[in-house]
Amino acid sequence: MFIQDKKLLIEYAKKMIKDELTVGTAGNLSIYDPDEKAMVITPSGIPYDNMNFDDLVVMDLDLNILEGKNKPSTESFLHALVYKNRPDIKSIVHTHSIYATSYSTLRRPLEALHYIMADLGGEDIKCAEYAVFGTQDLAEKALRALKDRKGCLLANHGVLALGSDLKEAYSNARTIEYIAKMYHIVRFEDDVHVLNKSDIDAVIERMKSYGQK
Repeated sequence: MFIQDKKLLIEYAKKMIKDELTVGTAGNLSIYDPDEKAMVITPSGIPYDNMNFDDLVVMDLDLNILEGKNKPSTESFLHALVYKNRPDIKSIVHTHSIYATSYSTLRRPLEALHYIMADLGGEDIKCAEYAVFGTQDLAEKALRALKDRKGCLLANHGVLALGSDLKEAYSNARTIEYIAKMYHIVRFEDDVHVLNKSDIDAVIERMKSYGQK
C-alpha cells in the first residue's frame, strides 16, 4: 500500500539533501491520506541517500504503526497533530536549511521581503517558541505558529512547511529559505522595505489568476 506516496517521499528526501535544505539525517517528511486515515513518514536516523521503501513507516494519527519495521521520525506527533487540526493539509516537510534556521535563532517573525511570501498565506512567517525536538510541547507550539499559514519557523531548530501535496509543501520550504536568505543579504541596510498585510492580500487575490488555471 501507499506505493506512490512512498516513491514521492524517497524522491523528495533525496532532493532535500541535494538542495541543501538539510544535512545528514535531520528533518522529516510525510504524506497524509485522509481516505486511509494514515500518514507515511520518514524513519528516525536513517540517511536519506540510503533510504528505501521498506524504511518508511505508515501510521494512523494516534501513532499506531500500520506498516514498517523502523522507528518513525521523532516528530511524528507534530505531523499527526497538524493533520488532525488542518484538514487542508496533506503533506509536511521539516527542514534544517541554513538561512532559515539561522534566522530562527532571532525568535521573531520572518517578514515579507518578497511577494512570494503570499504562497504561505500571509504577510509573515511566525516563529514557534523554543521546545525540545520530538516533544508534545514543540508540536503544540508549532501548531499555534501555523495558524492561517502554510509554514513556520521553529526557534533554534528549523522550518516546518505545509501543503495540499508534497510538491507544495516542499516548495513552501524552499520559499521560506529563499526569503531568509534575502534577509541575510540586506540585514545591515537601513532602508529595507517589507510588504504589509494589504500588499500580500492583493498578491493572494492576483495569484488566483496566475499560471494555467
